Amino acid sequence: MLDRRPRPPTLEMPNAPSLRGQESRGEITPSGNKVFQLGSPRNKSNPPQLTPPPSLGQTKKGSRVCIDIPSPGSWDPQLEHFLRPLEAGDGACQCIMVRYKGGKHFDLMLEEGNVLLLSAKRKGKEFCLSLPDSTPLAHLQRPSRRAFVLQADSKHNGPSGIEPELSRFLLDELTLNNVPSEPQINTVTMTMGQSPVIATGNIYTSLARPGAELETALHAKPNAVASSITRLHSRRPLWNDQKELLTLDYPPGRAIEASVQNFQLCDETEEPSVVLVHGLIREEDNEEHFSLDFCSPLSTLQAFAAALAVQEWG
Repeated sequence: MLDRRPRPPTLEMPNAPSLRGQESRGEITPSGNKVFQLGSPRNKSNPPQLTPPPSLGQTKKGSRVCIDIPSPGSWDPQLEHFLRPLEAGDGACQCIMVRYKGGKHFDLMLEEGNVLLLSAKRKGKEFCLSLPDSTPLAHLQRPSRRAFVLQADSKHNGPSGIEPELSRFLLDELTLNNVPSEPQINTVTMTMGQSPVIATGNIYTSLARPGAELETALHAKPNAVASSITRLHSRRPLWNDQKELLTLDYPPGRAIEASVQNFQLCDETEEPSVVLVHGLIREEDNEEHFSLDFCSPLSTLQAFAAALAVQEWG
């Protein structure tokens, strides 16, 4: 059930660590022409304190988790809320993504308060994203080996059943020719719609795009991307000559373990900013806990989809 009270403080984190944080450094040792796993050194003296996630399917009175979220006056307040991009002044929204044993079930929780936001189940080549009560919200399809497409649930189909796309992802590998042994690293490029009228208009219709637009933008030159499209790309690690290592900086405590799925997304401005950080924090009891911190122009739904798309790397 949705509560129409004002936005809670937990969704506004102006004091959160910057996504450009330089305090922690992930390091890896090159070993031939292989894809590297990036992460930050384990901090044994001060491990992250994460309480267990809220239980699902509880029916006892008072056990249900309620989320205070604003519900715009649109025809689908659930989709509108989770598709609403963070505003530039909101800072970073810090979340935890839990991957359960087998990699078939995922939960996304707001780190402050351990509030369950979204869930996802993997079925073949597709991820089904849903609300905590299992109401379908969107699906992440894999039309080809390297591509993923985020679309709203089928009830939002356009004319003749055509579904506009909310985001498109391209997974690839990049050879670093300026690094000894010329290693390959995993890369991801993401495209999504943007609109100046999103604050007052229907978010879904403002952001949804025909598939051809997002596909074309994935391969366009930087100055050829349409103004109605935002393109993000994974941040590249840097070679450290003194240590002879590839390094990738993370905010403190956001990538404690090395993982092939640790990655960051940057925009394509003149001075690129990191807008998403995803890093493995811990593994225990058949669960893997990843940080998922994101800021404008991403929404909760799109950030979750990006973290699910890179599951192919593992």
